[in-house]
Amino acid sequence: MTNHTITVSLIDGKHVCQPTETTVNPGDTVTWSSTQVVIVSFKNQTPFKEGLGPFKPGDPETVAVNKHGRFHPEIQLDGKDRPTVGDLIVP
Repeated sequence: MTNHTITVSLIDGKHVCQPTETTVNPGDTVTWSSTQVVIVSFKNQTPFKEGLGPFKPGDPETVAVNKHGRFHPEIQLDGKDRPTVGDLIVP
């Protein structure tokens, strides 16, 4: 199991995740962080046991065993939706 931290920043009007692509495995945890208030959710599909979200900063989410693919989050910084650059990949 690996713990992953994804940092979200506002760059050129987009929410940009660092790293922009994160490969995670079942049992890994993912936490989002930012210097601003960040809320992360997934619209239709999620790799997490905890569901679609919303997820708050500092709350680790656990990758489910039976979820595979590329997952694109929807992110709010300071309550504002903007296009997001960043994906989670579960091989």
